[in-house]
Amino acid sequence: LYKVAADRGLNRAQYNVCIMLMSGEAGTKDLERAKPYCKAAAENGFTEAWERYAAIEAKEHNYIQSFEAASKGVEGEDMGAAEHVGNLATWLLAKPDLMQQPKLRQAIKSACEPAARLGDTLCPAVLAVVDPASPQEAYTWYLVAKARTGAALPAKALKIKRSLTATQRKAAKAAADKLIANTPSQSEHCNSCTDAKFGKQ
Repeated sequence: LYKVAADRGLNRAQYNVCIMLMSGEAGTKDLERAKPYCKAAAENGFTEAWERYAAIEAKEHNYIQSFEAASKGVEGEDMGAAEHVGNLATWLLAKPDLMQQPKLRQAIKSACEPAARLGDTLCPAVLAVVDPASPQEAYTWYLVAKARTGAALPAKALKIKRSLTATQRKAAKAAADKLIANTPSQSEHCNSCTDAKFGKQ
């Protein structure tokens, strides 16, 4: 029944078929068949589907496309999409061969900035190390990461802090405080918060 409704263009049905094919609920997992249903649901206004579509792109090693898809979910204030961006970006940081690609680094930065503003906990630490505009900006993101995770500032952040003037440190803290204060609560925006994984290749 879901497939009939999905083929008629109903976005929730398309999303349900996407989920069933991704999970194997309807039999064998089939990401290739799930992908067009996820994309159709997303394009038809079911925002949470962007995160699922992004997860499939990541599993297929299409990382830039994955960030692009997840960013569309972030635009719709879907916290699941924001978490996907943070998880994928953090996973990629441990892949130095991939991180040498300028287009991928730019895709990470472009996707992580709105995801961090929405409230993702991992993106601030990513933005602190992926081509920050200045040491002051890097320190700002380190402070946001510290506030979101409760973790101590890493040695690299402390080194940056020592290199900044008192005025720069004050400006960085003010910018971090503003970012933290303007973060929507997760309860307002966590629509799907799915646990789709991409790391096991």
